[in-house]
Parts: sequence; C-alpha cells; structure tokens
Amino acid sequence: MKAAVLYDINTPLKIERMVLPNIENDQVRIRLVASGVCHSDWHVIKGEWPFIPIPIILGHEGAGIVEEIGSAVNNVKVGDHVVLSWKRNCGLCEMCQVGYPNLCDVPADQRGHPYFLENGRQMDKFNGLGTFSTETIVPQDVVIPIDKEIPLPQAALVGCGVITGVGAVLNTANVQPGKSVAVFGCGGVGLNVIQGAMIAGAEPIIAIDILDNKLELSKQFGATHTVNSSQVDPVM
Repeated sequence: MKAAVLYDINTPLKIERMVLPNIENDQVRIRLVASGVCHSDWHVIKGEWPFIPIPIILGHEGAGIVEEIGSAVNNVKVGDHVVLSWKRNCGLCEMCQVGYPNLCDVPADQRGHPYFLENGRQMDKFNGLGTFSTETIVPQDVVIPIDKEIPLPQAALVGCGVITGVGAVLNTANVQPGKSVAVFGCGGVGLNVIQGAMIAGAEPIIAIDILDNKLELSKQFGATHTVNSSQVDPVM
C-alpha cells in the first residue's frame, strides 16, 4: 500500500510504500476510496498541534470498501461500503449505554496500531485512521456500513465535517423546532450546521458569509435567508 507521510512541519507530504501488519480478531482492513482534508490535518502540518507525533500518516475523514475482517468482527462483511469514525468509544460505560458515545468515560487510544515503512521504520496514523493512504486497518467499532448507492467521496465527509456541524446543532445547542438560527461562515462545517438546523426544524435559518457563491450553496442545505456581511452589517 501507499500513504502520504508528514515528516516535518511546514513540509510537503511524501508518498511512501508501507507494510501493513496482519489484522487482529476485532479489526477490519479497508481499501480507501476517498478521504476528506480537514482543518485538523492543516493544524498538524503547520505545527499548531505539537501533541501529535511526527512523522505521521494524516487524514481522518475516510470512506472505502471492506477487504478483510477479523474472526470476531460482526458488524461488517467483505465488500461492504463503509465510513470511518475518528472517535472511538468503549460501548460499555454509562454514557455509551445511554446513547452518548461521544462522551465515553474510557476513551481508547487514538493512534491505533502503527504501520511500517519498507525499511522497518514505525509510522503512526492520525486519530488511528490515517486516511491519506490506499488502505487502513482499524477496529470494528469505528467502521460504519453505508448503502452502496451513496457516493464514497461524499460519504467520507460524514466522518468529521458533517457530524461536527450537525452534532453541534442537535446535541450541543439542542436547537428546538421553530427556533431561529444564524450561522456565521458557510464553509464545510458551517453548511452542516445549517443542515442540522433544518433537520431540527429551526425557522428562520440565516446564513452569513462574505462570498455570494457560498451563500447560494447554503440555500441547498436549508438556509431560509442569506446575508453578505461584506456588504451589510449582519448584526442589526
């Protein structure tokens, strides 16, 4: 397999040939078809997150096809299309049991099992996924099967950008039907905040940005009103 490796901050990623370890009983090997590029990856590249070890295989928004499963895997089968989640959870603690796995009391190691360069050098994966690669091996609890009709490039974004925006509305802000929502910035996360507000039944949903093309796109995600803040003060 091949992977894009960051060796030092503010340097281009280097494509390397990697050697995958054998999968363990609870693991799944995925042939990655698509990966998003998140601002978190950029934070690592710029050296703004010094707690992330370097060198590392970046990427944590991934979608692909199951190639191999361990003997204890029971949630997917070979050939399934899947999205990967960067947030592991134990599935057993109180918060997991009541439907809040994002608040898991026992966070798992986010690095995952390392890969190796052909010369034997160990290489970590960002958030245990390392989706800037042609394949990855992950535990079954981060593998979510999806309908094969869903395009994998779009599905990859669900792993971080979509759930961040939608989750902020439904879980953090707990927006109720009929409440008004204003969203400042219509980038990847902002558009999904708008989408989450639409799902929640908010009205009106006001999209605010300085680019008209983003404001037009926001209407497709559920914005009922738009404001170009480079032309008018959005706070009146």
